[in-house]
Amino acid sequence: MVSARIDFAMTIKSLITVLLLVLLTTGCATVPQINSHQKKPVSFTSLEKDNVSEKGWWYARFRLRWPKDVEAAWYLGPLIANEIVAPALHQYANKIELWRFHRRAGRDAAGHQFSFIFYSSPTTAGEIYYALETNPLLKALIKKGKIKNVGFDNLDKITKSAIEDTSDKHWPEEIQKSWPYFIMGASQMWLNLTQQLANQQQKQEKSMDLEKRYQRIHSQLLALWKHEGNHALLHHLNALYGYEPLIITERKLHNF
Repeated sequence: MVSARIDFAMTIKSLITVLLLVLLTTGCATVPQINSHQKKPVSFTSLEKDNVSEKGWWYARFRLRWPKDVEAAWYLGPLIANEIVAPALHQYANKIELWRFHRRAGRDAAGHQFSFIFYSSPTTAGEIYYALETNPLLKALIKKGKIKNVGFDNLDKITKSAIEDTSDKHWPEEIQKSWPYFIMGASQMWLNLTQQLANQQQKQEKSMDLEKRYQRIHSQLLALWKHEGNHALLHHLNALYGYEPLIITERKLHNF
């Protein structure tokens, strides 16, 4: 019994160590080529007739303004997710097989970005891109200078057609093919928490400025992660694998 408790403690410590390493990693070193804003619904050329049933991964990257010597505006992530992405996600949910959010901030060419990544047909991707780009709040945030721009993939060709194509290539193939389902669930939970907190804030402070509201929501999300993540997330994830301790390696971590 004592040995079991020690193994469990070591397992939790290992999990926390891994997650801290992931959180401290700045993210993608490179960013795939993307198009500028779509000004109107996309013309799908040959894809519309021949490949409408084919699916692939598509990115919508929101590039956020991040002045020097200023902390990244992380609160914009929940704001974009709930106010801009969620309406489109809800509208096209039955046409999206997999989806997730990705966040990164690094003093490099990619900078501070919030990404919505989803697996669908090119036709659906074009409809989602158009819904995102025509969102009035997105236009307002770009005009205000909070968001620099939003970039979309070229719809003329599917470059990532396999489920594992956006997973880390250093992982075993089984992990690559399974991980998108895990991160979709995690993203769904994070979005659900954001929506619950936003609804609470709306009821309590109806006149509060939108950005201030999401600054508060961001702080609440961090508090929930800090105080509840150990049991609600790490413990139950660890339990799925029979409380087996993790092997921590020096291998460089990769984010996509």
